[in-house]
Formats: sequence, structure tokens, C-alpha cells
Amino acid sequence: MDAGVKNVGASIKPGVNLAQIERLTQQISLGFRNLRFFPELEPEFRVYFRDLNLRRMRVCLMLSMLLFTAFDLVFSRSLPPDVARVLVAADMSITFPTLLITLLVSYTARGRHWLPALSAACILALGLCRIGLYGFTHTHGISMPYEGLILIIMGGFFLLGLTFYRALICAVLFLVCFVVVMASVSLPMVELVHRSYYLLATTLVCALAAYTSEYATRYNFLYNHLQLHHAESDALTGMRNRRAFMDHYDRLWKMARRDAKRIAVCIVDADCFKAYNDHYGHIEGDAVLRALGEAIGRIVRRPLDGAARYGGEEFVVVWYDLTRADASNLAERLISEVLGLGIAHAYSEAGPLVSVSAGVAMAIPGDDSTPIQLLRRADEALYRAKENGRNRFEMD
Repeated sequence: MDAGVKNVGASIKPGVNLAQIERLTQQISLGFRNLRFFPELEPEFRVYFRDLNLRRMRVCLMLSMLLFTAFDLVFSRSLPPDVARVLVAADMSITFPTLLITLLVSYTARGRHWLPALSAACILALGLCRIGLYGFTHTHGISMPYEGLILIIMGGFFLLGLTFYRALICAVLFLVCFVVVMASVSLPMVELVHRSYYLLATTLVCALAAYTSEYATRYNFLYNHLQLHHAESDALTGMRNRRAFMDHYDRLWKMARRDAKRIAVCIVDADCFKAYNDHYGHIEGDAVLRALGEAIGRIVRRPLDGAARYGGEEFVVVWYDLTRADASNLAERLISEVLGLGIAHAYSEAGPLVSVSAGVAMAIPGDDSTPIQLLRRADEALYRAKENGRNRFEMD
């Protein structure tokens, strides 16, 4: 066996998808009792968690506005006019605007990025406003029902899409502020201890339930993403598999047709790969395929572009919105990138190193073309590249 290829498998790092699968598996294995993922996984989970709770949060916000309105209409009638005015003014200037702004922001694409922080600010505003009103009404000899604060604590843990730690911080802050404010207005000690006890009990029960719920949500996130990667990835190279590529390709084709953009397909085939497997063995052959997948992946960097293992030693690439010159340059780079791997292949008819041949076809999707036709044209171009000596590309 040639010394240049003896350790090729050991020198190849996993592709991006393989690394993601490994990280997901490692996270499940290590656990996450502190409800935190690895830095590269946590931001993705936060977006997933936000979107998972979005509909429930909107319902909660709308229901909260109705409940606060009903409370003001009913409860304020039993209060002295000057106290009722303060109560209604506080809700009109703090409670309703906070709820309404959070609700409206949840319907904007840009605003959703700030939604977790805004939800935390919303729950804080609601709770602190209520605590302030409890103190104010007590100074006027009126006992305002504090169960509203319990509902706000529960809403923070379960309804507004806050992660466990944010909801817990808000609840603890409410408890501390409640004790300080009510003690400062001379609430009888027995009553203060009684109310504080139930607020603490509510916080502990909700915290336990919220921790368990978020833990389960995080596990489902990891497991579902792992299953998705397995379903859409090629087990050997970590690239998209053929089925996942065709799904992406069809979506890209429809987008290109809608926007009248050019789309390019490149089919890549390893030169004399059967001879490589026959002489160096299938284990080294698998290592070469992983190396080819990495090399091709380095040429496919834009968000809408895609690459996949098409089958055997064949790969496929799709590029979106580019000129013929751009496609030619990318194909040339792809050929050079593979040669740059420097993997010896003494039995290749194309040269002393592992190389690839490629066929490129381009089209602006329309009524006279289909995705399959473009792939067929790229395959025909690949056939010409092989006929003309391999280690090259041809364009349709």
C-alpha cells in the first residue's frame, strides 16, 4: 500500500453535519442538568423554544389584557375615586402598553429576535406594577387581592415563553419586592408572613414544574434534531443524502423560477474510484469519499447553495443566482480543491493523485425546463468530461 494514503482516514476531519451529529449525541450523553447546551447549540435551542411557545404566548397576552380590563372595571368601582384613578392610570400607562407592545412585536419577523428579552421585561413590568399598587392601596386602608401576583408568577413560568432561569429570577425578585414594599407600609406581620409563604410556595412549585418541562423540551430538541440529521444526512460523509438534496433542489428551483434567477447544477464523479477501492481497500476508499465531501463543501458556502452525496462516488452541487463565468470558476476551483488534497492514486488513468470529473449545466427555470432535465444535462456534461480525459469539467 502506498505510504501517501496509509493514514488518509485518520487525517480527515468530519464534515459539518457529522460534527453536528457528534455534538448532539455528546450533549445527550453528558446531560444538561443546568439547562444549558454547548455554546453552538444553545442559540438554536433558544429560537426553537421561542417559536414553540409563540402561539401560547400571544393567547396569554390577549387574555391578560381582557382580565386586567375586567379587573379595572369591576374592582375600581368599589374604590374611592382618587385610588381608582391611580389604579386605572397605572394599568393604562404601564400594564396595557407593555402587553400590547409585546403582542405586536411577536407578529414582526425582526421583533421576534428581541421577544425573549421583551417578554421578561413585560412580566417584570406587570409584577412590579402590581406590587406597587398593593402598597399604594394598603396606605389607603384597602386590601387589594394579591392573587393577581400569583397568576403573574405562573404566567412567567409557563405562558410567556420565558426560559426557566429568567422566570425564576423574575419570581424571586417579585417575592423580595413584595416583602419590602408591604413591610414598608406596615402590613401586619401575620398577614405578611401568610402572603409571603404562599408566594414562595407558588414559586417553588412552578419552578419545579417549569424545570421539568424545559428539561423535556430540551431533550426533545436534541433527539428530534438528531433524528432529522440521520434522516437527511449521508452516514459516511455527513453531507445531505440524495433525498434531502432533491427536496432542497426542488425548493430552490421554484424560488429561481419565481425570481427569474439562473440556477446551476454540477455533478461530480471520482475518477477511477473502483481501481482505488480494488488496490487500497474500501476503508481507505471511504476515507477518500469523506475527504471529497469536505473539499466540495468548501466550494458551497452561500446559504442557498447545496451539495450532497448523490450515490456511490458521485456528488452533486447546486448553485443559485450566478453567471456562466461564476459557475465555470467554481467548477475549476472544485477540481483544484480535490487535487489539493494530495491523496495518491497510483492506479488512476487521470494522474497520480485522486481527482474528479464534473459536468455543469445552467438554466433559468421556465415552462420549457424541469429540474430533472437540468440534472440530465449536467450528467451528459460529466460524461463528456470523462471522455475528454478526466480531471476536468465540461459545461452544457
